[in-house]
Amino acid sequence: MSSYEENNYRLVFEAAAFIYKPKVIVEFGVLHGYSLDAFLMGAGGSKIYAYDIFDDFPYNHANYNEIKKKYASNSNIEIRKTDFFDAAQEWEDKSIDLLHVDIANDGRVYEEVLMNWISKTRKAVLIEGGGAERDNIDWMIKYNKSPMRPIIETYKKQLRIHTFEQFPSLTLIDLVQ
Repeated sequence: MSSYEENNYRLVFEAAAFIYKPKVIVEFGVLHGYSLDAFLMGAGGSKIYAYDIFDDFPYNHANYNEIKKKYASNSNIEIRKTDFFDAAQEWEDKSIDLLHVDIANDGRVYEEVLMNWISKTRKAVLIEGGGAERDNIDWMIKYNKSPMRPIIETYKKQLRIHTFEQFPSLTLIDLVQ
C-alpha cells in the first residue's frame, strides 16, 4: 500500500492534474502506480513518462514487468527504467508541465529537483516529503539522510511552495505566475 493512499493524497494528484491541465507529466517513482492512476483520472489526455529504477532499488520497489503490463493498453503512458539523477539531460527547458518525484526522497533529491528540474518544468512540481515528521522517520536518521525542510525554507524566498504536512507529506511548487 502506498503511504499516499493511507492519507488520501490521490485527491491532490487528481486536482493538480485537473488544475494545471498538463500536456506532459513526468513521474519518478512508480511503485504500484497510485499517483500515476490519479494523474490519469485528473488529466486523461496527458502524455505521462513514468520513470523508476525498479529492481535496481534494494528496498520496496516496483516490478517492471507488472507495471508495463498494467499500463500496456494506455498509449499515453511510457514506462522507462531510468535513474532520476541521470534523466534531466533528456528534457529541454520548460518541456514538462507537471513533475512528480517520489524516490525515497531526502534533501539530496530536493536539491536535485531545485537545481536541475525546475528549469525543465513549466507549471508545477510535486515532491514526496517536506513535512517535519517525514524528515524524522527511522531510515532518514539511520542512514544519516539530509532533511528536506531546510531546503524548502531556503527556496520559499524565491518560489511559491506549499507543504501538505500529513504524513508522508507532499510538497507543491507552483511555477505558474
